[in-house]
Amino acid sequence: MNIQIQLPSITSKLLIDYKYSENLAVLIFYICLMLSVFDVTGQDVNQTYDLTKHYPKNNGLEPTFIRESPMNEATAQVFADGNIKIYHTPERFSDQVLSITSTDNGYTWSAPKLELEDPVIWQYPRRTLIDQNGDLHLLVFKRENNDVLHTKTSNNGKSWSPFIKIADGRIGAIRGFIQTESGRLIFGFHRSIAERKPPYGQCFTSSVYSDDGGVTWIESSSKILAPVYEGYIGNNYGFVEPNIVQLKDGRIWLLGRTQTGYLYQSFSNDQGESWSAGEASIFHSSNSPANILKLPDGRLVLTWCNTADTDINDFGRIYTHRDVLHMAISDDDGHTWRGFREIMRIPSRNDQNDMPSGDSGTSYPNATYTKEGKILLATGQGEYGGGRSIWIVDPEWLYETKQEEDFSRGLEKWSAYTFSNIRTKPGRILGPRLVDDASAKGGKVLHIRKSDPALFGDAAVWNFPMGRVGSIE
Repeated sequence: MNIQIQLPSITSKLLIDYKYSENLAVLIFYICLMLSVFDVTGQDVNQTYDLTKHYPKNNGLEPTFIRESPMNEATAQVFADGNIKIYHTPERFSDQVLSITSTDNGYTWSAPKLELEDPVIWQYPRRTLIDQNGDLHLLVFKRENNDVLHTKTSNNGKSWSPFIKIADGRIGAIRGFIQTESGRLIFGFHRSIAERKPPYGQCFTSSVYSDDGGVTWIESSSKILAPVYEGYIGNNYGFVEPNIVQLKDGRIWLLGRTQTGYLYQSFSNDQGESWSAGEASIFHSSNSPANILKLPDGRLVLTWCNTADTDINDFGRIYTHRDVLHMAISDDDGHTWRGFREIMRIPSRNDQNDMPSGDSGTSYPNATYTKEGKILLATGQGEYGGGRSIWIVDPEWLYETKQEEDFSRGLEKWSAYTFSNIRTKPGRILGPRLVDDASAKGGKVLHIRKSDPALFGDAAVWNFPMGRVGSIE
């Protein structure tokens, strides 16, 4: 690698440019500045967020924030006429399936509409799929025991088939659900079978499949595992919440959440009937799931939290860094990737000192491809912090090789926090600040300091396009 870095005495603007290497597998590059000066005090947190202020309208190819997502773990579906529906619930525990509809490629949305109501339905995860015949399939949880139930409709949601149990209970989030080129339906899931302790934690991952349009289902005998470790800062769930996609060579690629610091993967050569042993992928990850979207031209788009867990010896049980969501794209069936861009940063990432307990980040992304040729992303799995949101992303944005920053939008593109108490969740306050300086271009400088002798110095993190060779001005 040949990176040249020049930091002037007053940092008023940053310019990144680089040349891309086709042999690149993965490189995530951050600017991280840590200095020790002056003192600063914390600020109170306002838990009500106007997301339009935190996600202003962007220029060029940058992702466009549309609106707040209607609920955790919502699922988006594009229909043959180009209309889009996002399926969700009115609250976490509900027997209703609601939808909001867009007729203009995701830019405006209708009020919620009731699609289905049945007392057998349990909490919020829903997953949809339109098959090769145009039928809409829906997966939900059965009340209280978390069996996964399947229904479908061929009449635009006006009538649904009876629910069929396709997978026994003790299952977590409903995520990986595809139809292969041969017409087989495959649902990837995880099941709880043990205690949350080494060597493999509480859960394994596997799949069920159907060759008759969802009438009957067969469960794979494979149990995909990932290691867990003593003293982990969160829950040792094991290999959980898989997402799946069919590759060009016919294999099924499964990518799941673990507590190892990586997304783990497995492959099936027989369309979900059996799976290879779990192994670490190239993707660093917090303890959170990913989404794989296959575009019509065969390119793969991955959305996930490309951040590591905090260190157990320093930070206690912080909720596994779901503050920033990333996106990357592959033109060669997953062999190499480009982008690794921050698709969104929750507005509370730099100041969470008074945040209530519970889920507070953004995760559980679900993406689809619109008739306009854009990626529609619905994400969010947190009651606090501004993590629920809907975005429109131009895939070409992931190929950019240059980015500039002059602080004209404040610290919107930065993660810049420190800790008021490193052993409580989350204990964050704003670290580096922007201060006025008439001698700096743009009139602002980034002020980095050490606020407490007992804590770390400040750090400022800015994400820019992945590259192997480049320059920083």
